[in-house]
Amino acid sequence: MIDPTTQTVKPLLVSERLELPEIYRLLDCDLIDVVDVSSGPAPRQQSDHSLYVDDEGLFKPEPSYFRLGDHSQPFAGKALLLGNGWNPDQTHMDVSPTLTLAELCGMVAWCVPSQRELDKLLCWEFRDLRTGEVL
Repeated sequence: MIDPTTQTVKPLLVSERLELPEIYRLLDCDLIDVVDVSSGPAPRQQSDHSLYVDDEGLFKPEPSYFRLGDHSQPFAGKALLLGNGWNPDQTHMDVSPTLTLAELCGMVAWCVPSQRELDKLLCWEFRDLRTGEVL
């Protein structure tokens, strides 16, 4: 669990079959987004971790932020890092992360994003594919 409000990273014991209601409860949110995270060198066919983040973290009063590894995007609110596993039928399943707690702590940076970064997170920009001009 990554909690930018308390600036802590701690391991959690979760059920073997983690369901959405439990993720919502752990992250204290109603909507999540999942970000693929690779802990090894690029390029990779499949990422080895998924970061479950509060998709509405930006809209909470006084949000707190962090960055994770090479991801330049700041994340707002709590997050849960899980490993990616694959069932025999090739469907996804969550497993324990392969990163140690120390490795994860080394990847997390607490931050205060600039207003420009926040504007980019909150706004969609549409561009002409030929010219790159903002529409």
